[in-house]
Amino acid sequence: MASKTFLSVVPPATPEQRFSEYLAGLDDDKLACKAGTHNIPKLKPGRLPEGVDVRRFGSQGQFQITLACEDCGLPATLTTGNHGVLGPESRWVYDYAALPGFLAPKGTGRVGRKADYRVELGQRLAADVINAAAVTASRDAAAKRVEAARRAAVTPRQVHRRPNAHATNPRARKNTRDGERKMHAERQQRGGQL
Repeated sequence: MASKTFLSVVPPATPEQRFSEYLAGLDDDKLACKAGTHNIPKLKPGRLPEGVDVRRFGSQGQFQITLACEDCGLPATLTTGNHGVLGPESRWVYDYAALPGFLAPKGTGRVGRKADYRVELGQRLAADVINAAAVTASRDAAAKRVEAARRAAVTPRQVHRRPNAHATNPRARKNTRDGERKMHAERQQRGGQL
């Protein structure tokens, strides 16, 4: 009798499973940008950042300024108002299609929310954050030990005497003044030397 071969049917992945696979394969720079904000170089008077692409746009003297995120490379374009003036209507527009792998693939059933990306970033950063906290704690503890040693070395020894003895004993006050006069006279005789 001939043996029968059975085909196993693998159920298709759910949209959540596809999105999880996409998140797991997303590189760290893209993930950081999707979880936070893009690192677009700042426009400052005097000089434009390296890698800027400026093109004339429209008939009213508008310009399109294109820069790329320094972390993930996503291009962003800013369109100026008339005569190159940046106004309240000027804003960055990102070209997600220009960066392969940046958008979640079709079939994931949803576009990832910022919270989803932050959770993934947090999971990847957990070990680094814990190690940095340990380093900071040991550095703080060492700084406290150094400060305590510094204070111990600088603190003068306590003199055990009754406070304000001169205020309560007029004779002690007189003796002190007489002693100061004698020391001053002796210092003058020696020519100001101690």
